[in-house]
Amino acid sequence: MKISTPCLCAEQKHKIIQALRPIVGQDAIISRSDALAAYGYDATGQLGYPEMVVFPPSIDSLRQVLEILESFPHIPIVVRGSGTNLCGGTVPTMGGIVIALVRLQSWMHHDLINRYIVVESGVLTASINQRLNPFGYHYGPDPGSYHISTIGGNVGENAGGIHGVSYGVTTQHVLQMHVYIGDKGLLTPTIHDYRTTLDMTGLLVGSEGTLAIVDTVVLNILPKWPHVATMLITFSSLPEAADMAMAILRAPLSLSALELLDQASLKVIQPLMPDMDFGDARAALLIDIHTSPNRVLQESTTLKELAISHRALKVHMAETTIQSDSWWKGRRAQYGAAARLAPRLWVQDVTVPLSQLQSLLQRLEQIQSHYAMPIITVAHAGDGNLHPDIPYHPRSPKEFANAQAMVGEILQEAVALGGTISGEHGIGQEKLPYLGLMYGAEEQHIFTAIKQCFDPRCRLNPGIAIDMTAHQDQHHSHGSSPASFASLLSPIPWQPTDLHELREIIQHACRRHLTLTVQGMGYWQNILHPEEQMVQSLSLRAFDSIHEFDPASLSITVGAGIRNDELTKFLASYHLAHPLLNANPHGTLGGLISRHARSWHHSYQFGWRESLLAVSVMDGQGRHLKFGSKAVKDVAGYDVKKLFIGSWGALGLITSVTLRCEVMPHIIFLGIFRAKSLEPLLNLAIEFGSHAYRPEAIFLKRWSLTDPELVIRVLGPHYAEMMRWAEHLALSYQAELTWQQSGSQDDFDIERESIIHQAWQQYVSCYEGGVWPTDLLNLIPVLVDHLFTLFPASGAYEIYGQLPCPKMLPGLHRVWHPNEKWSLPYPTWQPYVRGLKQIFDPEQILTVPWTLSL
Repeated sequence: MKISTPCLCAEQKHKIIQALRPIVGQDAIISRSDALAAYGYDATGQLGYPEMVVFPPSIDSLRQVLEILESFPHIPIVVRGSGTNLCGGTVPTMGGIVIALVRLQSWMHHDLINRYIVVESGVLTASINQRLNPFGYHYGPDPGSYHISTIGGNVGENAGGIHGVSYGVTTQHVLQMHVYIGDKGLLTPTIHDYRTTLDMTGLLVGSEGTLAIVDTVVLNILPKWPHVATMLITFSSLPEAADMAMAILRAPLSLSALELLDQASLKVIQPLMPDMDFGDARAALLIDIHTSPNRVLQESTTLKELAISHRALKVHMAETTIQSDSWWKGRRAQYGAAARLAPRLWVQDVTVPLSQLQSLLQRLEQIQSHYAMPIITVAHAGDGNLHPDIPYHPRSPKEFANAQAMVGEILQEAVALGGTISGEHGIGQEKLPYLGLMYGAEEQHIFTAIKQCFDPRCRLNPGIAIDMTAHQDQHHSHGSSPASFASLLSPIPWQPTDLHELREIIQHACRRHLTLTVQGMGYWQNILHPEEQMVQSLSLRAFDSIHEFDPASLSITVGAGIRNDELTKFLASYHLAHPLLNANPHGTLGGLISRHARSWHHSYQFGWRESLLAVSVMDGQGRHLKFGSKAVKDVAGYDVKKLFIGSWGALGLITSVTLRCEVMPHIIFLGIFRAKSLEPLLNLAIEFGSHAYRPEAIFLKRWSLTDPELVIRVLGPHYAEMMRWAEHLALSYQAELTWQQSGSQDDFDIERESIIHQAWQQYVSCYEGGVWPTDLLNLIPVLVDHLFTLFPASGAYEIYGQLPCPKMLPGLHRVWHPNEKWSLPYPTWQPYVRGLKQIFDPEQILTVPWTLSL
């Protein structure tokens, strides 16, 4: 699509080139029309027309480029990496200037002990593991184009990949970013549970370059497993393969990849895999398990037994790394091989709940039969993410119309099954017409308002990801006073019984200029609002229903008012669990999420942002909004749900949530290390994090004036190896280690939170913060005479007691004391945080507790 009216006149173009040349050099500017054509498209068939392309060679030159372009505020800016995205996300649909970040390839810093790297946006994804693997580490996400895709592009699209069933998507690995909003450089707040503002990192990842320009990324890295085994299993039917995939997900296996290929995919990759004869197979599963050498035989035997019970044709196990690599190269080549079948390949990317994988596969067969056109499907079966590819001739009106109709039906079916129109490729411009399948007008108004908050001139990647025409100022009528609630403030919480009553209360508060706060079981109410007499509290305990339970998909949708112990008991009856409910069993689920409640479980993950699939909220205008879906992977629209994790009810009242659960482990052991001093225990804990056999959970405590204790939780297929590694470390650091068997829940989080409450009641301070794990060692002199809890996986800490100069503590984020309440401010982000508050709560009726810096 060539634009009819250029954004730049000849004089402006000349002026910009003259200003840019001393900064980037002549070879870093493209302005000739013939050379520009290469930057007018990506991996889709969408076309645009850039009027100039600039290649900043450094971060500093990028800053200077953006400063110059601030003088031309009407010119669109499209940020681009390698252009491998599959949604039209880097196509300059409105002309303007393309800023290609492929020359920002510096590896700025790495810290293996603290498990992070700092890289520039243009670094190639595959190059990270090439550099990390020799040290025994790796970076998890591996999109199909990882050999040429850039980290900046991965961040923009929230890319996933083949090993997503184990390592998730990009947002689960981005700790922080340095971004430009306009020409202002900002470092996003940490994603850890000690942040005191909104999750800006979570919002920006996956925003497709429409909100900010990312130049530097801090990535979490993982210890590499000592052994990876690869198996390829063929089937006589696609349903049999899909059924076995579901069985694998519930088996005690250390799964890292689970790919499903249909017969058409097997045919196109067969020439690329000369050592494999698929014969008459109609489907196949390609599987990686990351394990220990001692467990390879046991886990491969389990897979073979499952294959027999699901009537598999053949079971192949890679005998060498070379053979394994060959199979995976064939799998990764599926897209390119399928693209040879016709001049154009329309690649789709939908995700459904795991229980609906079979249904969608059947529907795909019906669609291709109806239109008499092939669909070639490969799936990341472990997370329900399918890529149905449609080869067609774009110059054939009939084939183009059929392909377009097929795409529409595929997307509609995915949403009808509880899924999403995009699991990892993004919306771009290609899927923009279908965004309404997932989100109504009000949610799309939120997207456009967020866009205007960050990019008021709408010049970053315009026409991409969200529909700007959906925006309108929409203020709901305040209506009449709710008959069931008094007009005056009450010391007793108002208790709406349904969404209608809750909306009436919010409208009443707007009219009366009341301030509302939501409480769960009231456990934190006196701490959050001890002196505020003009705040009316609400209880959403009536919102405690189980709306939908899908054990096959390991997901559940429940009201936010449900008690955590009730939900835990319900899940346990199906042999499922959610580890973070342990944070406060007697509180409500909405309360845990809204305050990003810390639990020692899943220490090496990032709290609620890992398992929250969808959230419904009532905002300060009385709009009932839903963000997310029941799908494990969902990149449709902005990731707004993350804003409500740790928002303390300041943006809206959570009414229901959809969570991803886990199969309850059969065996759980708690290990308790004791030593006379803190330093050996802390060093031991830090070393744990650098090994594949690290525990599922770990923390250090001294809750009474006794010796400190390091507590670990081991479970899963490798619990025996974890225990042996723990015993080895105990000997190395001369620590005493004892073991005890445990259930899925324990009382450690309850005890820890009770210490905070006791300290508050006794006018004793609690200091909360976070640093890199090794920097916890610098706190040892401070901790000698105090009670504390340390989280060595993340670097979070809590210190209980009076300190002479607490503001000198490194990484201090919050002080809990009735007379000294304090949260770390983020002044550079304040305009955007306040802008988000204005979007959801323009009348400011939802209170902002002191624990959150807005």
